[in-house]
Amino acid sequence: MTRNSRQRPLFYDNDDPEISELVHHLLGLKYFVNRTTQFHIKIGPVNFFPTTGTITIDGEGPSTDKGPESLLSLLAQKYPPRKTNAYQRRTSPTPSPTLPQQAPAPDQTDEAVDDPIHVDDPDQEDDFGEPML
Repeated sequence: MTRNSRQRPLFYDNDDPEISELVHHLLGLKYFVNRTTQFHIKIGPVNFFPTTGTITIDGEGPSTDKGPESLLSLLAQKYPPRKTNAYQRRTSPTPSPTLPQQAPAPDQTDEAVDDPIHVDDPDQEDDFGEPML
């Protein structure tokens, strides 16, 4: 088994309460959270290092802002939480053809379905066949 194929915990016994709260909050906002190590939280291309508060973005480098509040602000700005998820959009009834059609809200387009930042389908699996919680 390679290192990348192991399931890693989202919470550690010796996590600070603030870190546990942050991870719970991110999950509540439907972000796909990965703890690559106890000291590294990854949300898509965004990396957060809780012990230093450092935020980096893959391909962009470090952010000048630090800390959990800055992380939440950056995520809200670059990857705002969606009101509905792709699973709900796929399973909702089709609108009646007699009613006027409205353009979908920006967060309900097909682009959002392929968003690697948010968890949409409760049965969705990651690249290794593990459920994305």
